[in-house]
Amino acid sequence: MRDAEFAALAFEIRSFAAIGTKLMAQDLEGRLARHLPGVSGPQYGMLRILSCNPFTIRELSDHMMLAPSTLVPIVDRMEHEGMVVRGKDPDDRRRTPLMLTDHARQMLALVPPVDVQDQLCLALNALGMEKSRQLSQLLQELIRQLAPGHDVVTQVLDVAARAIDGAAGCPPDAPPPDGAPTSK
Repeated sequence: MRDAEFAALAFEIRSFAAIGTKLMAQDLEGRLARHLPGVSGPQYGMLRILSCNPFTIRELSDHMMLAPSTLVPIVDRMEHEGMVVRGKDPDDRRRTPLMLTDHARQMLALVPPVDVQDQLCLALNALGMEKSRQLSQLLQELIRQLAPGHDVVTQVLDVAARAIDGAAGCPPDAPPPDGAPTSK
């Protein structure tokens, strides 16, 4: 009987997680539409990741947990729109890191990673601090069980801590990466 209960709970949690993810994505898409028309949620996420360090498509795919083939058309569009450039790694000619342009950095400055008026912030506020912290801890434990050996939780917590410090996920006062483009 316990197996059937766990299966039922797994179905519920999977369903609720999917619904929550969809609602949070819609909320982000709405905020992006207001502040950065034409920029999608995946593009915004990629811009946030690249705002601190240049990464190759393969490295981005690891960070975003998406297949490289999914990212290539997004990167191509962002390159066409002047948000990223494909760089050269002086230490490895085969490596082609993506770097943000000044144009993209200016765009990112317009939209904080999280807004206190986001639906998730409002919902967490309604739950209260204790339940919100408890939810976060339970989600962290669940992710650690789902992805043993991966450092996903630590990466998310590090980025969240830096974002809360107002650095958009970057170390405070971090200069643009060496070789970062300075114009569109």
